[in-house]
Amino acid sequence: MLNIRLIRPVISEIPDSVIEAEVSRFLPEGVQVLAERIGRGPRSIESQADVVEAAGEVVKVARRAEEQGFDAAAIYCFADPGLEAVRECTRIPVAGAGESSMLVAASLGISFSVITVLGSLVGNIYNTASRLGLSHRLASIRSVDIPVLELDDRDRLLQALEREALRAVAKDRAHVLILGCTGMTGTANALEQRLIDSGHSVPVVDPAGACILWAQMLAGLGLCHSRKTYWYTFVEQM
Repeated sequence: MLNIRLIRPVISEIPDSVIEAEVSRFLPEGVQVLAERIGRGPRSIESQADVVEAAGEVVKVARRAEEQGFDAAAIYCFADPGLEAVRECTRIPVAGAGESSMLVAASLGISFSVITVLGSLVGNIYNTASRLGLSHRLASIRSVDIPVLELDDRDRLLQALEREALRAVAKDRAHVLILGCTGMTGTANALEQRLIDSGHSVPVVDPAGACILWAQMLAGLGLCHSRKTYWYTFVEQM
């Protein structure tokens, strides 16, 4: 059994078990995902300030996961808070939703667009694409203008996603689309079907599935991050 810790970098009233059930659709046989929320931090991540606030707590959860014997960890947020710091502080592979989604999208088409929640996250997304060397493949970043904590209105979300997806494909020439928030998880198939109905056969990447399966792949291959890039730094637990 391969065990993956799914790190939720927010404080939330939604139980970890609900998130585990939501992502179970992505799990192959022999893989178990257990979620854990951070102890303190933002209720949602909608800015770089939120990313910084959450990062230290993400490191703590990741360190505990390693000590508890998890094979890998995945950060359940498209902004990837603390991702590179966690890689310096653990000896297990760690995947981020944003980074994994872009790597998957780059393998599916020559260009991709990200549909995020708010314009305040555009800079973070551009920075991720640049760090991965994928800026030239990023067709656009569009937003549905719906705060994270309001994404549970699925009808409203799907209408906004369809609107921005059609613009990304028709105007920005995106060949692949990425859902730019893990709060959008579960809408990829419906959005893809709406695009097909509009005459566009375009894959839609779900960030939750991308980061979990990327973490699984690394752990399954027995790989971890290069110590030439991420020098191991022990962080004492608080």
